[in-house]
Amino acid sequence: MQEKNAVLESPNELPKTEEKQNEISKEMEKSSEQLNQNNKKKASQSQKEASDKMEEMKQQMQQAMEKMQKEEEEEDMQTLRQILENLLNLSFAQEDLMGQLSKLRSDNPQYLKITQTQKKLQDDSKIIEDSLLAISKRQPKISATVNREISAINMNMGKAVSELAERQQSNAQMRMQYSMTSINNLALLLNESLEDMQKQAKESKKVNQEMAAAKNQEKVKNQVHQANQER
Repeated sequence: MQEKNAVLESPNELPKTEEKQNEISKEMEKSSEQLNQNNKKKASQSQKEASDKMEEMKQQMQQAMEKMQKEEEEEDMQTLRQILENLLNLSFAQEDLMGQLSKLRSDNPQYLKITQTQKKLQDDSKIIEDSLLAISKRQPKISATVNREISAINMNMGKAVSELAERQQSNAQMRMQYSMTSINNLALLLNESLEDMQKQAKESKKVNQEMAAAKNQEKVKNQVHQANQER
């Protein structure tokens, strides 16, 4: 739980349970002493108080876990949106550069600028790669595809830069096309993953609301039952 909390952008303050644990221990000790004194009614009361405190502590921990999970999911969705935007920008830039290259002869003075721009796109892809690898560790379902497409982008962009430098224009264009295909594959994957997460968040919110309503109903029933017994 502490490890999950630590990776959040704004870690939560975890519930302090030491005081509650001490209270539970004291109630259990009281119950044991009262049993030894053959005071079963008071022993039973102490056991119930200990049980109630344990339930309170359990609920505190559960609420903290749910809050952390929700915040982690929200951070992941925000990260996915940013990476998706960066991938789309990279794809458009790669497509635009391919269009420019197709209109040039290899002896054109602008050819060197094309090579430099492709090298910049390669550098930009490395920045996106770091974010992708980080999010894929927290999203195991996309990890294998992310690693495969990143490897393809690295290889094809590297070869595109080399072949541009060697004036192998057609080969460079082919490598640029392969790079763009992998970038687009990643964009589609992240978009699907984002849609799934948004759907799950919506369903989870509905389930939590239903559970909270059921707990409130049970609490009211217990209070009414206890009030009837005390009469």
